Amino acid sequence: MSSFPAAPITQQTSWQPPQGVTDHSGKPLPADRDFHAHPPADIGPVATAWSTLRQGQTVRPTWMRVLFCIQWAIGCQALFELAILIARSYLRAGEDALLLARGIGVTFSPCIGLLAAYQTRWRERCTYVGREGIAEFWFTDRRRVRSRVLRFADASWLFVHRVEVRLHGAYTGTKYVFRWYAPGKALLVLKGNHQSQQGTPPAASPYWFAVSAERAWSNFLLARIEEERKRTGFANFPINAKRSIAVAPGVLRITNREKTDEIDSDDLAAVELYHGALRIRTKEASRFFSRGNYTFDYAKVPNAQALLIVIDRWVLQPVDLIHRPAA
Repeated sequence: MSSFPAAPITQQTSWQPPQGVTDHSGKPLPADRDFHAHPPADIGPVATAWSTLRQGQTVRPTWMRVLFCIQWAIGCQALFELAILIARSYLRAGEDALLLARGIGVTFSPCIGLLAAYQTRWRERCTYVGREGIAEFWFTDRRRVRSRVLRFADASWLFVHRVEVRLHGAYTGTKYVFRWYAPGKALLVLKGNHQSQQGTPPAASPYWFAVSAERAWSNFLLARIEEERKRTGFANFPINAKRSIAVAPGVLRITNREKTDEIDSDDLAAVELYHGALRIRTKEASRFFSRGNYTFDYAKVPNAQALLIVIDRWVLQPVDLIHRPAA
């Protein structure tokens, strides 16, 4: 199938990344990225950014897209007609079977045309992660831009869920969900999937936007956590009404229902992330029983990355025992 030429995009002044801004995976930004929408001031200085739009990229006008889709639909029907001709000439197929095949072709070909319309839609986007928030813009056509912005100051908790998808034991992909909440409502959800078992998909993957956003959120949260520690003595991470983890310099306080245990840094053996679970073990932990072993579902721990950071800084230094999850 041949492709049609495209019309130029209406130009406006693009945002130019300042020196030091990288893509969301931490790599240098390619010089050909076109940031057609400017980052809002609400998100603060931009740390990472990405755009699927290239400089000079073009978009097909509507009439060309329609013609392109009709071409695909006709081509699909032509293949069915060729198959019918072969079946009649060489396979001696009956008329009922040929009529059924033609009916399937007439039904299936418009679906191919609609699929072509979906694949050729204008769907470029650019994303920004700043010190104080994140922003995402979609270009739905040359005249409309959709956006969503999260100010970190408006949020209270972030929950992160990653799960590997397997079929008959074979890895087929990873699903991820990043959810920001304020009291009583959800603010923003970033979700999707990638196919890197090592957790390192290509730099253009939307997964890196979520990872960079989590990193910026955790760094933003540290000042709030320090204020809480100065005010109450501990930084508290409530998991539910009966379970929580609290951190202070040199001490971990773990509450499980009616029982509260305090673990000094000298008594801590390991803080591990294993198959979606956050595990804390003391040096006196039992190998077969729960004594000295504390396990939490990582997806249910609020601000889990910030928790790991403060444990690392306040409890585990200078020895780092944390086994962090793949990015």
